[in-house]
Amino acid sequence: MLLNNNKMTEHPINSKTFSINGEFDSALLSDYNVDINVSEGGRVFIECANLEDAVNVNALLIENEYKPRNVSYSLFYKSTADNFDSEDNLRDLFTTICPHVNIIYMRLNNDSASGKLVVDTMADYQCFKAQNDVEEGGIQFFHFSTKNSNRRR
Repeated sequence: MLLNNNKMTEHPINSKTFSINGEFDSALLSDYNVDINVSEGGRVFIECANLEDAVNVNALLIENEYKPRNVSYSLFYKSTADNFDSEDNLRDLFTTICPHVNIIYMRLNNDSASGKLVVDTMADYQCFKAQNDVEEGGIQFFHFSTKNSNRRR
């Protein structure tokens, strides 16, 4: 995990994707390898090529009085075959499914057959969701919604 050295924001930058509400001048980021998408509601999504660029882009956005927010995509996973031995084996499986994934957070539940996975790009999220179409995959992924879950305290 990289830390942002900008004094204005001393929070960790662990996602390559940011969102900004409102108008945005994309020329500001012309020196960086970023993908910029605008939703129907006007929300701007900025996806950086790597975490190092994400730190610099975040600092530049704040310096220009934008308020970037880290974006992450959460999945619930469940084994359809065997239980998982450890989080390390599970991490290996995830990187086999999606080789360039940046895993922000993962949890293996006490049942050793399910848990939560958080990634930082929509492409990685879609890569895992596509795994459901593979018959012999041994694992299924579902959209994780915090609206209907009880938060752990």
